[in-house]
Amino acid sequence: MSYPPGGGRNRVLSPDDVGFRVVVRRALPDGRATDVLGELESWTAGVLMVRRSAGTVVQIPVTEVIAGRRVPKGPVRLRPARSTDAEAIRRLRVQAWRGAAGETVTEWVAESGTVAGTVAGTAVVGWAVGGACRDSDRGGAAESEIYACYVVPSWSGMGVGGRLLRRTLAGLDARGRSSVSRWVPESDDRARRFYAAHGFLPDGTRQPLDLGGPVAEIRCLRPGAQTGGS
Repeated sequence: MSYPPGGGRNRVLSPDDVGFRVVVRRALPDGRATDVLGELESWTAGVLMVRRSAGTVVQIPVTEVIAGRRVPKGPVRLRPARSTDAEAIRRLRVQAWRGAAGETVTEWVAESGTVAGTVAGTAVVGWAVGGACRDSDRGGAAESEIYACYVVPSWSGMGVGGRLLRRTLAGLDARGRSSVSRWVPESDDRARRFYAAHGFLPDGTRQPLDLGGPVAEIRCLRPGAQTGGS
């Protein structure tokens, strides 16, 4: 179902717009109208949930929607992550892993190598972090690891992940940590292609990961300082 019914071109919203940045014109009780700009997070039981760039969520019954449309994506700016990004990064990580992330996210945001991708000033659309390798067989001073590199689904395939990864790798290289590993779910062909394009190849090491069920991870290694793919 789309709303409002019979709306003109670019003035109709539907559940297909979930995950996209939208602007919704909402009727107010006094007869006026107001515009709500943000990401459409959900459309359930006749209620739209729109998250503004500041992080607040607005609930809008479809009966109050006068008009609405998708908004073109703005440019993504990379910057060091801040403590105020912790909640947005936690949500992003939950989306990616479908699990809780709590304290680990707070710790990683404090890492000097954490990079956030933001749009419209404050909205976090991706993040990446790397540091010293945590594997017992890779403990040398030059050996490091990408702990995380995630992008919100609505920005997937637009080059944001590659920019985040390259910025993080450049930071690791600058600190003398040129040999970099990344654990990737073995069955995730898309992730494996992404990291392969940036010089990461399986080194033959596997480990189990519990995500509510057994998942096999493989370790991919970028053996030396180099610039990644597109």
